[in-house]
Amino acid sequence: MLARHYQPEDAAGIDRMGLGDVRIDRDRIVVAGKRNELLGCLVWRPGSIVHELRVGCGVSRRNVADSLSNFAIADAVARQWYLCEGIFVTDSDAMAKYAMDIGAVEETGKRVFTLALR
Repeated sequence: MLARHYQPEDAAGIDRMGLGDVRIDRDRIVVAGKRNELLGCLVWRPGSIVHELRVGCGVSRRNVADSLSNFAIADAVARQWYLCEGIFVTDSDAMAKYAMDIGAVEETGKRVFTLALR
């Protein structure tokens, strides 16, 4: 499964996924699938905060998630932002399990807050 950067032609597919607060001007958006048939989407903000990961249903969802995650990690490293950690913000048990499956460690007793600056 090949992941790639979001293109304006992907807007309709992104809208169908029902994502939350995605900002074209500040988020990095990675998609998988054809222009009108997106299979998955990962949205992260520079600073390594993953706040959207949608892969739909079916047997290939783990492959789609891996493809999106690997692409985003390579993108962050290639940009030389000197990032050494990624932060997953989730209230989903499935997303938490995926994060732990790929090596993330849950920070117990901590809460994560985000502040909109506009």
